[in-house]
Amino acid sequence: MSELNSRFGFDSFVVGPANQTAADAARVVAESPGTGYNPLFIYGPTGLGKTHLLQAIGLKARSMSASVQVELLTLEEFFEALHAATAAGQLEAFRHRCAGMDLLLVDDAQFLSNRREAQTELLKIAAEMRSGGRQLVVTSDHPPGEITNLDARLASELQSGLVVDVARPDYETRLGILRRRAEERGAEFDPGVLEAAAQVEVANVRELIGALNRLVAFQAVSETPVTPGAAASLLTDLVASAPAAARPSVVHDRAVVMDPNVAVTADNSDIITGDAALMPDPPVMPQFVAPAPAPPPQAPRAPAAPAPPPPPRQPQRVVTPPAGPRVRTTAQMAVPASEAAKADEFASFLSGVESSVKQSVEVWKARVGEAILRWEGEGYQTARLGSLLDRGNQTQAEETVRQFERDVQQLRSYENEMSAIDPAAAGSAVFRDPDRVSEAAVLVERAREGAGAPLGPSGAWAFDDFRVGESNRLAYNAALSVVESPGGRYNPLVLVGPPGIGKTHLLHSIGHALSAAPGALVACLSAQDYVDELAQAEEGGRLDQWRSRYRRATAYLLDDVQLLAGKERAQEELFNLFNHMIQAGRQLAFTITASPKEIEGIDPRIVSRLEGGLVATVERPDRDLRVSLAAKQLTDKLGQLDPDLAEYLGSRPAESVRVLSGAVQRVLRAAEAEGVQPDVSFARGVLEGGAAGARVSSGVRTSRVAATPLEAIRSREKVVWRWPDSGERLFEEL
Repeated sequence: MSELNSRFGFDSFVVGPANQTAADAARVVAESPGTGYNPLFIYGPTGLGKTHLLQAIGLKARSMSASVQVELLTLEEFFEALHAATAAGQLEAFRHRCAGMDLLLVDDAQFLSNRREAQTELLKIAAEMRSGGRQLVVTSDHPPGEITNLDARLASELQSGLVVDVARPDYETRLGILRRRAEERGAEFDPGVLEAAAQVEVANVRELIGALNRLVAFQAVSETPVTPGAAASLLTDLVASAPAAARPSVVHDRAVVMDPNVAVTADNSDIITGDAALMPDPPVMPQFVAPAPAPPPQAPRAPAAPAPPPPPRQPQRVVTPPAGPRVRTTAQMAVPASEAAKADEFASFLSGVESSVKQSVEVWKARVGEAILRWEGEGYQTARLGSLLDRGNQTQAEETVRQFERDVQQLRSYENEMSAIDPAAAGSAVFRDPDRVSEAAVLVERAREGAGAPLGPSGAWAFDDFRVGESNRLAYNAALSVVESPGGRYNPLVLVGPPGIGKTHLLHSIGHALSAAPGALVACLSAQDYVDELAQAEEGGRLDQWRSRYRRATAYLLDDVQLLAGKERAQEELFNLFNHMIQAGRQLAFTITASPKEIEGIDPRIVSRLEGGLVATVERPDRDLRVSLAAKQLTDKLGQLDPDLAEYLGSRPAESVRVLSGAVQRVLRAAEAEGVQPDVSFARGVLEGGAAGARVSSGVRTSRVAATPLEAIRSREKVVWRWPDSGERLFEEL
């Protein structure tokens, strides 16, 4: 189950013409679950706020009634829970639990394609919820009729309420979103900057937030505020790939009509049959008010009749006292009138006490009975509560019920953790018996030990060793912000640039810093390692354990995302993990060689999510940065710095940090072989050839006597044999 995030309420959802209908319908459903549009189906391209609306519905419903039961599930979580319940023989309990929610929110229904088992169960759950007056809300990238191989009965069920779409935001909505988010971030811009950013017709809201992140980060490292012209230049690569004209919002506020000669008006108020059904009607915006039941027809008013006499008062029930000495009533005793009056008052007092005791007993028994029905309905064993009805009292019952509820909450916590580590084991009957909490704790502890930790960051790369220049200052400052507020302002952080310029160093620096937090579990690995691990997990039947390794992580950092291009299976797993981490408020960071939308073979859903964070470009190292890097490497190796040598090495052209480091290492190795202190002249001879370079030796003693080519052939002792070390050769990634 995904937790509701308080940041995604209706107050933070910016409404415009493209999402007005969906937002209004969502409010109606949140304020009155099960009475308005049931089910509510919201669809549209990725990144337009569908999940935000789901969260807002759940938060609003809870704010209006603390007792309302809300559950938010992505379809991937629905699959996992379904499989775990099936494996444990708890399918009925799982179905009953879902259908028993007052408000069930299901995200990403497009993944129902070709999942027959899941379609069957969702159909049963949807039908049961509708008949029970409970609310179902579903989101998808496509309307029900366009989901591939979706069961016709399920499609009909999902279309029986309200089907509404969200489209790309127009200029005013984009501007409103930018202003709202900038205000939340405390970011201030010169007049016209946000307007210029809103002119860019991005593909979705995620990319729009990514554009704002870019402006905030750029202004943070600039000496002057961003201008409207600079903003437009910064965002030129964010032009939406879809047509600029957003498609109109389509509302289907009707049930599926099988008869082609029957039409329904937009507000469901009239049914038109015959030829009139083919006549186009003027558009009518649906009124989002829960339809009230029509009053029954009133019979003709009859003459007023005398009011019937009130029914006789029922005699009060009195509990028969237990067997014992016989007590005579006042009517049987010869006593004065005053004594009889006192006796009557005392008898009334006794009768009231007996009635109060009986009512008290019935109240606590009723509470125990309600608790039994509730927890049995959710699949929990209730033998502990059932024993109270036979031998118990009010004080004992209250304490037992409270302890039972605490044990259930503990079991749920263990079950959720086990679902992340080993979904199949999460279906164990242990997690449904509050009398076996200690056994559940042992199972979870064993699972923790067996799951293993994910690959982590390298301690060799840290912020202290990272050199900053104008070419990487934006990315460096963004990385520091991520460490200061993980999962906050820049999530995900995407570092873009060619190979060998320090992206991997910066990524591991982030991971190294995040690992210092108490309880942190940081995953940091290359995309190739990720693909290899996935293949091994699938071959060994350990896919659930592999997933759990990374879902437990407090931060997930992936290097060289471009290597996932064309690998659909790996991208599907990354998509699900991405959603899990974002919903849990955990930090994500990636490196990639080009802008995500420029890499062919990357799923558009992943591109959208990457663009929704901060895409920070790392440029090739400038001269000052190269000098700084050379100075550090020389100091680390020699213990002292020759500024002229560092200046010479840094001034040489180098396309990447890797090329510069290779040149520095060549000079240092040559100087070590010669046993000399390197200087500018020596370095020039090594790197450019010349007199100084002639001193470079492979370690073979020679006479150093110059010889003609013919003499050299005749006398091997007069030849200077030099076999260049392979480490001195310059290798550049193609």
